[in-house]
Amino acid sequence: MTEINYADLPKISATINYIDGSVKNPEFFLYDPEPNGRPLPPKADKRQMLIHDVRKYMGLISLDDNGFSFSLQNLPKLNYEDPGIVKTKYYPLCADLVKMETGCKEVYVFDHNVRETGERKSGIFPPARNAHNDYTNESAPARVKELMAGRAQELLARRYAFINIWRPLRGPVDTQPLAICDARTVEFEDFISAHLRYPDRSGKVFSVKHNQSHRWCYLAAMEDKEIVLIKCFDTAGPDIAKYTAHTSFYEPDQPTSPIGRKSIEVRALAFF
Repeated sequence: MTEINYADLPKISATINYIDGSVKNPEFFLYDPEPNGRPLPPKADKRQMLIHDVRKYMGLISLDDNGFSFSLQNLPKLNYEDPGIVKTKYYPLCADLVKMETGCKEVYVFDHNVRETGERKSGIFPPARNAHNDYTNESAPARVKELMAGRAQELLARRYAFINIWRPLRGPVDTQPLAICDARTVEFEDFISAHLRYPDRSGKVFSVKHNQSHRWCYLAAMEDKEIVLIKCFDTAGPDIAKYTAHTSFYEPDQPTSPIGRKSIEVRALAFF
């Protein structure tokens, strides 16, 4: 295991949107359930945190130690705003990447989001602005059952992990880059289970409470060939990273005329 010397890394100070630790049963509405609009999100706890440029350690950071890792792959020339093309052409590349990075036996790619700053487009989401982890101890096995149907019981008996494959669709990223928190610096008590409310269903994620021990990481000026894999849940055991907090953030010195961020995150299940 390689220790990251955070004191020796380039860093910036930026706001991380944590959840206020006093919030009980938080809910995030992703639609408008009322005529006057959606309810306000849970109270945030905005903290200035150091965010470290870990480019120096790209090849040494690992999914099992830190909860995330980096890979290099030229961006395929595809229409990423066409879900059908992404599923048929890009999902298989992501499955191969997860298999190569983890050594797992089987990968099931099941979902993706395209995110972009600027004017809203149908089917395109803005960057996520709250520190979170995509799955909880309850929602992860429930999602396996939902996705894998008749094979679920067999697969739940094995080690499995939810992994996100995130990359820019244009670079260098100069607006709202992605920050990932080193999983070794996060305690389970830092997570709060939160409901995601959709028109037709509900899900659960972990929101994140502030802890001054957190060590936030990013790649400055991330290019479209640079990929980060984020582990959002793993059943491997206590010595393996299980959850990984992540969010976007605003850099303090943004260009006057930024090109803006456009990115894609693909969600995959790895079975070992």
